[in-house]
Amino acid sequence: MTGDSTQVVREKDRYGSVTRDPVPLSECNGWRAAGLTEETTSETRQQDSSSYFTGFNALFYPWMVVDEVEGHDGKKIRNLVLRLDVKVAENLLDQLQEHVAFFAGRRPVERMDRRKSDPCRGKADEGRRHQRDLMGDGTPPERLCALAQILYQVRSNLIHGSKAAMGDDSEIIENCILPMRLILEATLSMSESGRPS
Repeated sequence: MTGDSTQVVREKDRYGSVTRDPVPLSECNGWRAAGLTEETTSETRQQDSSSYFTGFNALFYPWMVVDEVEGHDGKKIRNLVLRLDVKVAENLLDQLQEHVAFFAGRRPVERMDRRKSDPCRGKADEGRRHQRDLMGDGTPPERLCALAQILYQVRSNLIHGSKAAMGDDSEIIENCILPMRLILEATLSMSESGRPS
């Protein structure tokens, strides 16, 4: 530990015995703890989901620096999730079957920052691609990455106040909470150990 709020991430198997930049693991743990509320109002459930994603964001950014990944958040998310061991990702997908089925079976999550002429509808291309990847025959980490990308889009639409008028916002949020928590916990565990989990 290099202090209360950071730990040096070491990648012996992947990068030789190179010591990498500090990753703020205690910040991630703090956001994880903030999401573990016992209240179940729709407002607290949205806060739980946001807390888990904020913790995840606090992880994918430093790994982006360590791995020298440039580009949009989707690339940073992919970089972090694909670090997970195949068995860890497979176990997560097994635990999240109900949530995977929910996101695979509904209309694709739209990017509301790329609206067309209808101000209530966004662009669904990415959401469709992530759904196909989630249900496709990719590796478990690739499928889990597709789920993380869908969760990111839901989070972005909620945080920025741009949602499609579909009427299932509460159900969408409920189906984000456990997946986001488990993905955060798995990537946090991997980061604490300094190697793919």
